[in-house]
Amino acid sequence: MQPQPSGSHTIAVVSISNTIQHLGDQLATTFMDLLIVVQTATQMLYKDSEIPPHHHAFMMHQFSGISNPATVFIALPDEQSCCTYVADMYNSFFQGTSNAPPTV
Repeated sequence: MQPQPSGSHTIAVVSISNTIQHLGDQLATTFMDLLIVVQTATQMLYKDSEIPPHHHAFMMHQFSGISNPATVFIALPDEQSCCTYVADMYNSFFQGTSNAPPTV
């Protein structure tokens, strides 16, 4: 049995003169690691003091949709934001379901 190819991507670059460096810069910004993108977006979101907390919660939910929730969690700037994010994720999980959250 021969191994099946995986879903990897290949990029071929043909260089003329010194254009390879410029192309490399473009590729670096185009294919940024998702963790870096989420961290950068989160930092920008929390840096603006005019954005209300419920908008932060909304955007964190959006970031979770395109990323791993753990990635979003570690990108949050402080403990208060982490607690709010966890509470929002917990409440969202039980919202609209017949399961009630466990009581302590």
